[in-house]
Amino acid sequence: MIEFGALRFIRCWSGGDVYALDMKWVRTVQRVDRLIQNSDERGERGWLDIGGVDVPVWALADRMETAVSTSPPSIDGTERIIVLNDERGTWGVLVDRVSQVMSVEQTNIFPMPQIAVNQEKPYFSGVLLLNEQLLLRLHPGALHPDALHLDAETELLDLGDRSETAGVNGRLSDKRGQIILFQLPRQRKESDKLSFALSITQVPEVLEASPVMQIANASSYVNGLIKWREQPVVMIDLGEWLGTGGGDGRFPSDEQSHLRLMIVRQTGGGGLIGFWVRPSVQILQLPLPHQPVNNESMTVLFEPKRVRGIISYEGRLIIIPMI
Repeated sequence: MIEFGALRFIRCWSGGDVYALDMKWVRTVQRVDRLIQNSDERGERGWLDIGGVDVPVWALADRMETAVSTSPPSIDGTERIIVLNDERGTWGVLVDRVSQVMSVEQTNIFPMPQIAVNQEKPYFSGVLLLNEQLLLRLHPGALHPDALHLDAETELLDLGDRSETAGVNGRLSDKRGQIILFQLPRQRKESDKLSFALSITQVPEVLEASPVMQIANASSYVNGLIKWREQPVVMIDLGEWLGTGGGDGRFPSDEQSHLRLMIVRQTGGGGLIGFWVRPSVQILQLPLPHQPVNNESMTVLFEPKRVRGIISYEGRLIIIPMI
């Protein structure tokens, strides 16, 4: 039974991934044996005859760029074509299989976190929480080959107001409080004296490994989504985002067991993000005796607009990210 006010959707599988598709877009679901195959340079797989009208069909795996080959897919009769109606008319997507119509309550529907949105390929309109699992919600209008790219109107991270961790020129606040000190998992050996600091009020939890769901076509520093306290949180590669080099986000499960996952609130109401850190997390009391470091001298190591301040403390360099 569909609950009043709930979102009606189907799940569709493509290339090993599963997505949610709102029923408001779905006109019908057709068997794949009705497809008249005729690939073109745009990746169109063919067309369907719907009421005497030729309806073009694209493979969802091609649109998501997860297909391993550009040749037409072999058809074994289990695939399905979802015929969609949107602002560009009627068209279809070829998928591996679909589910029956399902529903999810409004409390389990979340907007797509801004940092996870690829402005050139905004294929997802949100995230659903279904039976403790996260599902990306497809945006058919953006998936269509003729869709116009969206212009980015905001920074991927909301830089917002400054937290109590730092003030002008990266000087630590005189207000009494605490900061949390951490290091990234794959820092080079010569960077062992390099640490990062955030206000402890920004860090609601540091926890052990959690399953990460990948996001197709996301920015290179976006590693996926995790479920934390019944809501989606974007995992990022903090090193790549800061410009120090990537590789901190995609670890085998055996390596993850030796790391910690830090959940961080972005300032200015920008939502939550998470990233891997070394287990050796420290909490320090403010104020700290420290020396400010000229940020301009560090621009070769970091993306300047994403670093709030840099200080020297007890022989180590501490970076205060603009999160």
